[in-house]
Amino acid sequence: MIDVHDLSFIKKSSINYNDKTEKTLIYRKKGEDQFHFEFKCPKCQYANDYSGSLDTVKLRKDGKNKEFYVVKCQKCGEAFNIEKFKPGKGYGRTS
Repeated sequence: MIDVHDLSFIKKSSINYNDKTEKTLIYRKKGEDQFHFEFKCPKCQYANDYSGSLDTVKLRKDGKNKEFYVVKCQKCGEAFNIEKFKPGKGYGRTS
């Protein structure tokens, strides 16, 4: 079980692919450089659980420039984009 007090970053989201939706979890523990990725690939159903760098990409969606986290399946190689949301006003980093 992950203790949120030991984390410096956490992102829970979902991946949509051909009418299939799978939950994702991206986190980094305090003092670590690598991010940890946990998700089931909606394409090949492989249970991904690995560490690595957190890559981002900027794309134009719905007429707006948006930033996305990129997660990649370790089995089939399919890359998925997860939208990066900015914190609301009054919220900031707490680390």
